[in-house]
Amino acid sequence: MKYNYHTHTYRCNHAGGSDEEYARAALENGFLEIGFSDHVPQPGFEGIFNSWFRMKPEETAEYINSVISLKEKFEGKMNILTGFEVEYYPKHFEALCQHIAPLKPDYLILGQHFTYNEYDGKYLGNAGCDDESLHKYVEQIEEALKTGLFTYLAHPDLPNYSGSEETLKKAHLRLCEIAKEANVPVECNLLGIKGNRWYPKKSFFEAAAKVGCPVVLGLDAHTPDAFNCKNEEKIALDLLSECGIIPIDKPIIRRPF
Repeated sequence: MKYNYHTHTYRCNHAGGSDEEYARAALENGFLEIGFSDHVPQPGFEGIFNSWFRMKPEETAEYINSVISLKEKFEGKMNILTGFEVEYYPKHFEALCQHIAPLKPDYLILGQHFTYNEYDGKYLGNAGCDDESLHKYVEQIEEALKTGLFTYLAHPDLPNYSGSEETLKKAHLRLCEIAKEANVPVECNLLGIKGNRWYPKKSFFEAAAKVGCPVVLGLDAHTPDAFNCKNEEKIALDLLSECGIIPIDKPIIRRPF
């Protein structure tokens, strides 16, 4: 890998290391371009819900300024972009866009972990994700990608579904169709491999191959050592090869605003 656009920071409360440590680790491991895409702050949750896994709205500007400073510091050695990993919450998406648009991030990736609006929905990574939650996930992904704001779809196979294989295959196929229609690549998530999680799912990438949906590798880095990824990269490439997929090196970066 020479490119990675799925990188977190300590501000999300479940990652470690300084921003510069991530950048230096990427450079030491031969990366030519990286993007920081920490979990976006969510205006509108105040007084409703305390989301523990994202930065606070008041941290947003400092985050952007920190990454821009690193971009200047590493100029000529490696390119660094500023982005966010975004959830599509219907009740709050407009307020979110109004909050981050003035900061002019380079890109957004869509990483949906919850149905509905987080505080009134279900976490999709819990074992036993049911039919209703799976269908809602697909529906929200479709609504989000129709906005045209996203560079790629992160961990599209995250729902930890426990129902029928046929239902899951239909959902995977529809997700890939939606992504292809929107001209948005889907991610093969290396953190899932590193953490021995239930994803990446081979059945999802079989659907991607059938539809002809582009696939990109993403580290989902939560510590600087994630950039030392040769083992995870090989496992991911072997999995994709079994499905007849050669991943793209990098997605087309879409400026959202």
